[in-house]
Amino acid sequence: MLLLIACAAVCGVYFARAPWVVYREQRAKANDSITEAHVNEAQRASLMKREAEFSSPIGREKLARAHNFVQKGEVLVATDAP
Repeated sequence: MLLLIACAAVCGVYFARAPWVVYREQRAKANDSITEAHVNEAQRASLMKREAEFSSPIGREKLARAHNFVQKGEVLVATDAP
């Protein structure tokens, strides 16, 4: 009788293994998706911040100055600072 119970337990563990393997794979995929969603949300926030900065008059002027654009009548003065 004890042998039958042990055999049933071993068979039960063996057949219950497959769903746990599937669960681990799905959990890993879900964790990867969650991580990717966090990264995408951080990038989206960064892009929204940059878009807001560049849509303001001061931000547009900073961008233009960074690309060495000058207004009419201004003279570009080079500096040694990086």
